[in-house]
Amino acid sequence: MGDITQAQIRNNYSKELNNRFKQLRRWAMDNWPLSDQPLTTADFSAAEHEIQLLLGAKLHSQLPASMPEDIEPQYLPVTPAPWP
Repeated sequence: MGDITQAQIRNNYSKELNNRFKQLRRWAMDNWPLSDQPLTTADFSAAEHEIQLLLGAKLHSQLPASMPEDIEPQYLPVTPAPWP
């Protein structure tokens, strides 16, 4: 039972951070001083996005990155046509 893997540690951290963010969001919405302009969950979407980036890419950066070989480049180099 004392053997905890790095994956379990990362997953536990992710769950804890998500729970704390939800608690912070709930507190902020409940205690917002401007009753005529209440906060909504949409007001926290940018922060939630950043947290998910931390929990995904940065927290799991040791995971091997895989890229399909049959993907075409997003941009193709082109030579512009000369002016007439």
